[in-house]
Amino acid sequence: MIESEILKEKHRTQVELSNESASIHEYFVRSHAAAMEIAESFGFPLQYADLPRREGMKTRISLKQTDGQSN
Repeated sequence: MIESEILKEKHRTQVELSNESASIHEYFVRSHAAAMEIAESFGFPLQYADLPRREGMKTRISLKQTDGQSN
């Protein structure tokens, strides 16, 4: 397997986020917050596609919900 400094850092960050999170929901929230912080530090916005939601789908995850509970 090819390993670079970027891949090593990515893996280290994933392990750290996983260890800090009590659920997959919390992991996603923490990952998103980290990505937003990094993008802001480099001066570019992260933009996500606004996909149509199917009936019964939950709304987007709130970054303030870091307690590991889903809505």
